[in-house]
Amino acid sequence: MIRSGKIFRMLTAVCMLCAVTACGKKDRNEDLELTLIPSASPSAGTHREPEASYTPLQTKRITYYTLSESLENEETTAVLSESVELTPEYLVNYVVGTMEDVAVEVGIDSVTLEDGKVIVSFTAGKAPVCGSSAKLEEEILDAIAQSILENFPECTSVIYRLEGGAYKSENRSFELNYVYLGN
Repeated sequence: MIRSGKIFRMLTAVCMLCAVTACGKKDRNEDLELTLIPSASPSAGTHREPEASYTPLQTKRITYYTLSESLENEETTAVLSESVELTPEYLVNYVVGTMEDVAVEVGIDSVTLEDGKVIVSFTAGKAPVCGSSAKLEEEILDAIAQSILENFPECTSVIYRLEGGAYKSENRSFELNYVYLGN
């Protein structure tokens, strides 16, 4: 009787082991074979290969300036979709957005284009107006101005303002229509 109990337990263990092993195999798809069955046979001479609906994405490359990890001005390139309308406002927002990668938050109030002059107005309380060293402020202002002038040949100069008025920061101040950088 004891021997038959051992045999029964061994058989039960083997059955459980087979069941566990078989369960794992059911979840795998590697043993499955896929066979395509045509829904209708094509008539003679009308067989066509399916057409791929591939539309290549049209792109354009721009050069812009941003801040490196050492908070210095660096030139870089970006690839934009051809559908993006590149305007001075879009470019300025793009450039200051890249500066957030190095924890520099620049406050832009507005970007306007008047007679070939791009006027960038900053908000008070954010870089470059507030909380920036003189060196960091210069790097930010240079990056924005250089990016604009390089990408828009029709733009002749860049003017900076603070909330629509004359630019005044913790480090420097400019007259209302002072040209920071021009061609």
